[in-house]
Amino acid sequence: DRNRAQLEALADVVVSAGERAQALVDEIMSLAPDRVAAARIDARHNPLVEVFADTLGQDERIRFEEVQAEVGSGEASVSRSDVMPEPDVSAVEPTVVRVAADTIGQQFVYLAALEDFSHDFHERVAAQVRQASAEVVAHPAWWYLWRLPRWLPVSLLPLLWFVPRRRGALAMAAFVLWPLLVLSAIHHKDLRYLQALVPFAAVLVAMAGVAWRDKGWRRTVAAMLALAIVYGLWAGYRRVNRRSMAAVAAAQAIADEPEVRTVVLSQAWAWGYRLFLGNGVAIEDLPVRASAADLERSLTGQDRVGIHVEDLEANPDLERVLWGRGLRRRETVARGGSKTVAVYEPKR
Repeated sequence: DRNRAQLEALADVVVSAGERAQALVDEIMSLAPDRVAAARIDARHNPLVEVFADTLGQDERIRFEEVQAEVGSGEASVSRSDVMPEPDVSAVEPTVVRVAADTIGQQFVYLAALEDFSHDFHERVAAQVRQASAEVVAHPAWWYLWRLPRWLPVSLLPLLWFVPRRRGALAMAAFVLWPLLVLSAIHHKDLRYLQALVPFAAVLVAMAGVAWRDKGWRRTVAAMLALAIVYGLWAGYRRVNRRSMAAVAAAQAIADEPEVRTVVLSQAWAWGYRLFLGNGVAIEDLPVRASAADLERSLTGQDRVGIHVEDLEANPDLERVLWGRGLRRRETVARGGSKTVAVYEPKR
């Protein structure tokens, strides 16, 4: 998830900034300044800043660079040995003390600016999450029952009517029914939310199958299981065929191009995100049903842009923005029943 990666990277920057400021203050105030330790902390802070900056769009990056402008050089301008080389207080030079105070004050200004940026950034991410939640399609309460064949083979349903009335069976049924009722009350539904209760449903079916077998219906149980296996293979093939295979194939092709360092992708998770593109490529994730303005803000000289063709067809302005920014369609990738994607590159 792009937002999660950004928040984690920002948290690393904030923590290391605090450690850096503390090291600089300690260096100035200490009788035995440890410049090696301060340099080590600073060397850790700068790469974290670069990692986070690579995740930002153009506008956010500009503001973050303004925050970074508040920070001083890697090492403190002065150390405690400069201020007071000997225990004699009279040896203190006013100019040196002023420089030391300015150095410490500069760190506080940087931390304050970083705190303001972090607060605004978290607010923006929270607003995006709320907007995405509001745009999610609301499903009816019976949606999971309507999709029952997707998570429990129809051929095994008759077995559930003959589950033994034992204490263990009732406990298993509770682990299926209660989560199903709670999840059905939530406006957005997805089959992956049922993963936790499927094992308990499987145990219930197994208990019923054993009861049928003990009653002499061995062949009936075997036939039901055979139908469930065939149905599962067929349904699984159909589902996999509709996955984002086209986007993944395009991402793998992009990953094989060493000159590609930055990409913009619609629904980057569908492209495999860093699983296929790796950590060396900066990824800008377009929101669901991105507008022309969203795309315009995200384009900051990317090497490749990947968008679902259905989004381009639904909003022709997206293509006009791409052409206006000097990008041409390099290829259109289609795989099975998955969504077709278009890959753009700078015009040569």
